[in-house]
Amino acid sequence: DALRAVRERQLAIAGGNAWWRRPVVVLPLLIVALVAVGWVVRDRMKAAEAHRVRTELLPRIEQLLEQRAGFEPLMLALEAQRKLPGDPAVDKLVEAASVPVRVTSQPDGAAISIHSYMDVDGAGAIRCNTPCDIRIPPSYLVFRAEADGYETLEIASAGFGTEIPLTLQPVGAAPEGMVRAPAHRGGRPGEETFEFPAYWVDRYEVNNRQFQEFVSAGGYANPEYWPPYFTDEGKRLTLAQASVRFVDETGRPGPAGWQLSQYPEGEADLPVRGISAFEAEAYAAWRGRSLPTFHHWHRFAGRGYFAEILLTGNFDSDAVGEVGVPRALGPVGTYDTAGNVREWTSTDVGDRRYAMGGSYEDPPYTFSDDGANSP
Repeated sequence: DALRAVRERQLAIAGGNAWWRRPVVVLPLLIVALVAVGWVVRDRMKAAEAHRVRTELLPRIEQLLEQRAGFEPLMLALEAQRKLPGDPAVDKLVEAASVPVRVTSQPDGAAISIHSYMDVDGAGAIRCNTPCDIRIPPSYLVFRAEADGYETLEIASAGFGTEIPLTLQPVGAAPEGMVRAPAHRGGRPGEETFEFPAYWVDRYEVNNRQFQEFVSAGGYANPEYWPPYFTDEGKRLTLAQASVRFVDETGRPGPAGWQLSQYPEGEADLPVRGISAFEAEAYAAWRGRSLPTFHHWHRFAGRGYFAEILLTGNFDSDAVGEVGVPRALGPVGTYDTAGNVREWTSTDVGDRRYAMGGSYEDPPYTFSDDGANSP
């Protein structure tokens, strides 16, 4: 009995040290098993994702392309391309949703973001550093360019053509509050065209605070800023005779709607309204500037370039909007040329003057009207 007990103990010890029970063997086997399970799970997840892309995402992209939805089909197609790289069907949709372009800048190396014109926040932007070769949707987009030592450039442009050049201005080079409009050739349809050199234009409309400076500086009484005479229904008037018409509600010099030559309280940032073309010209002269011609306005306003500007302009509204709000971005970086308040030009037609863009009280189609009013 004693010998049998010893033998059983020896067998128990031997079994306890079996190879398959040793940690040095068990742990690697467990890791291999877990890795194999992970591969299976990953492959199943990838297969499920591929199925979702093909059955849900691709049909949605095709639907948006039929609707000419602009930026969205490309962003979805790029998402599908990241999930199914090298898939011929996906690559074909990317090509259908976009065109190849080369974005350049002066200076090189500018950080570029491009997003849909209607995407105010720019959350779904395409980004690159110039020069860059990318694909963008053939629609109207917002291009933003940034570089150290240069003013940020933000313009609206169509995603057509093969190259999009962007020129940034060095910090301090631009007159305060102005953007650079590039040289161009233009003119009214059916008429002779002209070469227009590059020029500067205010980024925003003139607000009450800015116009108050002109009033307070005695601009209404200084003949230096006014024409030598005025014509009203064929009758010539001197500045003294005409100035009785350029008064506010209290008979003091200033825009209609002001009182005692002061704008209403709380309206400092609203665009100045209730002024004649002559008052607008006098203010511009006081600032060392001038009103744009009809042709200059047509170019920087973006009229005839794209319809999306009408959707972001302040039309058919109960209230005028504050100056400085990013609204109705144009092709050179101006805002609010579509709606909010009409803008005087320097171009006469007979005894009337073009006042362009429509106002917050007008329907959107007035943006395309050649509105000529008594100056």
